[in-house]
Parts: sequence; structure tokens; C-alpha cells
Amino acid sequence: MKKAFLPLVVLVLVVSLVLAVVGPVSAAEIEGTKNVEPADPNQYAVGDTIHYVMTVKNPDSRDSMTITINDILPDGTTQILGTDVTIANGETKHYDLYYVVKEGDVQVVGGNRVVINTLSAAGVLNDGFETPVTVEVTKSSDIIDVPVGGEAFSVSKFGILAYCLIPALFLLMCIGLITEHRHSL
Repeated sequence: MKKAFLPLVVLVLVVSLVLAVVGPVSAAEIEGTKNVEPADPNQYAVGDTIHYVMTVKNPDSRDSMTITINDILPDGTTQILGTDVTIANGETKHYDLYYVVKEGDVQVVGGNRVVINTLSAAGVLNDGFETPVTVEVTKSSDIIDVPVGGEAFSVSKFGILAYCLIPALFLLMCIGLITEHRHSL
């Protein structure tokens, strides 16, 4: 009976020794950022072009990583920024993307009209174990209502009155001038 336990004891000792030398395998990290240029005011109208600036960084101090980088656009399509991209330890990759806002891209979130864009990167750490790495960063931009060919505006109650009253007064004045002109003939 004692001989039957000997292989099991040897196996436990070998596994313990390997884990002590190699250390625990944990998920690696990858960093990502997504911004718009210019950063302020981050408000756009349908038809405007948004300039997205994205970075993907390997903060690992030992190993490079091989990843695929995608940008999920507001219309739901995926723009592949790179496949099998190798990023050395401490290295940062930069990407620029320009996107024209379409009415169909606009979503209502919390009562606000917005477009949403997501940077996604996933792959493996080149550490001999192919430890998975992943990051996802989402950027939301406000959409404002702009009349065709015009600037953004908002109309207060006084503004509505002024927009209605001024043309009405002008119309009455023109009618009065026409009436006076007819009486003078």
C-alpha cells in the first residue's frame, strides 16, 4: 500500500516545485485610451467629422504582446486598425480615425443625443504561456441640433415670440403700405 502512494507524492512534489519556480499565471494588463481632438467642447452635429485619437500601451515590464486592435464605429461597423500587432514592453501605439456623424448613428442616452465609439484590443502576452490580454475603451460625444447650413442655436420662449412677432409686424406693415398706396392712386 505504501508503494502505491509513492508516485502520487512524487507528482505533488514535482508540481509544487514547478509552481514555485514559474510562479502563478495571472492575467496580463494592457492599457487603452480614446479621446477626441479638439477635446473641448466634444459636441458635434450630424454631418460633422469627429477626430478620434486612440492609444494602446503595453505596460508589462518583461514581455511583448501580440494583439488585434479594432475600432467599433458609431454606426456599428468595425474598423480594423491592426492585426497581429506586436507591442514591445513599455511601447505605445497611436491611431487616428476620422468619422462623419450620420443621423442613424445618434443614440439617446439619459435624455441626451450622443454617438458612441469603442476601441477594443485583445491578444496574448508573449510570455510562453500565451496569457490573454484585453482592453475596451468607450468614448461618448454629444450631438447638438443644427439647422441645415447654420450654426447651433437654442430658442427661448422670448426667442420664439420674437421669431413670430417680428415677421408678423413686418407683414402688417407691408399690408398697410400697400393699402396706403392704393388709396393714393
